[in-house]
Amino acid sequence: MEGRGVRHPVSGSGRSRKLAAVLMAVAVIVFTGMLAGTAQALPPGCRPRPDGRIDCGGSEEDPRNPGPDRPGPRVPRPHDIYYTPACPYNGPPPNDPSVMCESAVRTCELRGQDGILMRIYYQWEPGGPWELQATRCVGGAQEDELQVDPGRVRLELVTRYLPAANVAVNPGNGRTLLNFPTIFYTEVGPYRETVTILGQPVTIEAEPVAFLWTWGDGQTARTTTPGRPYSPSADPSEYVTHEYTVARATPYTVDVDVEWRASFSVGGGPQQDLGTLTVTRGETASVTVLEKADVLSGS
Repeated sequence: MEGRGVRHPVSGSGRSRKLAAVLMAVAVIVFTGMLAGTAQALPPGCRPRPDGRIDCGGSEEDPRNPGPDRPGPRVPRPHDIYYTPACPYNGPPPNDPSVMCESAVRTCELRGQDGILMRIYYQWEPGGPWELQATRCVGGAQEDELQVDPGRVRLELVTRYLPAANVAVNPGNGRTLLNFPTIFYTEVGPYRETVTILGQPVTIEAEPVAFLWTWGDGQTARTTTPGRPYSPSADPSEYVTHEYTVARATPYTVDVDVEWRASFSVGGGPQQDLGTLTVTRGETASVTVLEKADVLSGS
């Protein structure tokens, strides 16, 4: 039953009548928004403002938005919100929101929920990109606010918030000798920040617990230290080193992934453990390995 526009079943069964009623309700939501000059359908508790933005609350008295006399993070609100049925060809603007499919209705029905399965996109600033925030049943009695769950927080930390690990090498020119302990390091430390996920303040506490090194020669290593640059006064246990046993014309590429132990809390609530997660973002380093040549010289 895939196709453009809202289709109405011809059967007189209860399921068909229910499907027709739900599809008609979604059509009213979608096309009313289009006639108003925007393809958005406002979520519960939100209202349009004269300047075209959406007001979803967040007053000075709101504990999620403390205000100047009660320090704490303010909750940013999206500039625009866009709902569209979760059908194969639907996406954020300028996609056509009138595309409807039976699966968007049947999925909610199979879950025991009313409404239509919708994709919900946020635009945080005028002209900015649209970000998919959730896919859920919309329009039924069971509709709840978007929830910040551990799975969502893990995804945001791995792909967005936890620091990337860039590989550095001593000497700084990336040239080393065969069978020489070359020093590598990355500058990553404990992370504690309050970020915004699904419009809510989320406090993250994370500690790097391991560093997974790939040397480019088929060898790997796991360390509990990020290493450090060379210093005459440094303890040798602070270094991360690797010796290359084969010289070659092309440089070796060195990479490091970081294992984090993390937890989070939403809006000042209890801290929830996320366990261990691995961040693979960051810049690699190139290492050229040279073979030392002995040169005889005479007086």
